Amino acid sequence: MEEVGIIIALDGTSCVVEVGAADACSGCQTRCASGGEGLPRQLTVRKPEFDLQLGDRVVVGISARRTLFAAGMFYLGSLLSLFIGASVGHFAVGRVWPAAVDLGALSGGAIAFSLGLWAAKKWNFIESLASAPVISRRLVT
Repeated sequence: MEEVGIIIALDGTSCVVEVGAADACSGCQTRCASGGEGLPRQLTVRKPEFDLQLGDRVVVGISARRTLFAAGMFYLGSLLSLFIGASVGHFAVGRVWPAAVDLGALSGGAIAFSLGLWAAKKWNFIESLASAPVISRRLVT
């Protein structure tokens, strides 16, 4: 996903980019079906390696590599917590009540899986990995 924006402020390590209004597809910048025009929004983005000046038109997007990494971490982390919780539940309940090891595995897996999802949401781990916008290039005008 990429959008064209204009640099409106520069700092030592970051810059503020004003991007156009997001409509249904955010690509054509036309009015949406309701007939209203959206307002431009401002994004604070880490300054890229190349030089920028105020008023430069740039392309801002979300890195596909970071998005895939975040999705992988989310799914692998959830599965790992599920398996670890199931193993712990299986062995813990097996020592106390050997006939209910399956129930212990199911309960331990469900609890660990839920706690893993809760922790990822509470600390915004996945969102911070996936949705950090970057400036990919400067447009020549």
